[in-house]
Amino acid sequence: MGEVFVEGFGVSVSKKSERLVVKKKGEVIFERPFFEVERVIISTEGATVSAAAIHQCVKNGIPVEFISYSGAPYASLVSPNLGGTVKTRRAQLLAYGDLRGVLLGKAFATGKLKSAANNLKYYAKYRKGADRAAYDYLHERVDKIETLASQVAGIEGDCVDEVRGALLNAEGRGAALYWEGVKKMVPDFLGREGRGATDLVNSLLN
Repeated sequence: MGEVFVEGFGVSVSKKSERLVVKKKGEVIFERPFFEVERVIISTEGATVSAAAIHQCVKNGIPVEFISYSGAPYASLVSPNLGGTVKTRRAQLLAYGDLRGVLLGKAFATGKLKSAANNLKYYAKYRKGADRAAYDYLHERVDKIETLASQVAGIEGDCVDEVRGALLNAEGRGAALYWEGVKKMVPDFLGREGRGATDLVNSLLN
């Protein structure tokens, strides 16, 4: 199961029997049965998608999504019928305006913060005897991240718009602390960069 990511010019997406086929200049570069596809993401304006492929995707509840070069989504093709995927999307939209969205947002933020703290604990464990200074440095960040996770639990609001700023603030501060810990362990790592990074560590992470 997984996502099919389509990029580059001269790429075509089509259907062959019960398989999704991606070609470039007439040559097959990817092929997968529709039942193994969860989503098709197209990040280029230079691709063509056949009507047959779209039809088979919506029959199987597979959304076809279009994103810009910067990664921002701008269109999505889904079935007009209320299949499982569409029902989920509708529930997500309704949750955006009530307490469910708040609870989900807090759960996502807390999960990410706890995961970051647990990763640093794991890394620190093997440095307790070999590099006590690094061990203490990592655990200082773990303590601060866990404090942020506890603070998230106390954030209150009736809808996502009321808590978004506080959640993003906590998540951003936690991420900064996490990457400080990683930088301590990887001397050549200068800091986290997204798309366009040229250094080895960020290129591998991206």
